[in-house]
Amino acid sequence: MTENWLGGRNKGWLKDYVSPRNEPAKPDQENGNEGVIFIRAKCPKCGNKEKLICYRSEGGLRYYKCSCGEKFKAVEKDFVP
Repeated sequence: MTENWLGGRNKGWLKDYVSPRNEPAKPDQENGNEGVIFIRAKCPKCGNKEKLICYRSEGGLRYYKCSCGEKFKAVEKDFVP
């Protein structure tokens, strides 16, 4: 009986299904929210942009740790504490 649980369904019944999670994000044009420019942080010691880990975020501050061991913080341009 258990072998027929899914056996009665047609093969390929999910072939054209696209999960909402896999669709690209679309800008919310009704409210004018189209996104912001994001500039990647760079390690001040070695200049690496690829292996940074953000380990803390408060308001407009982000605290990073680089693979070289350097810890530093980045501040948003228009941040007002």
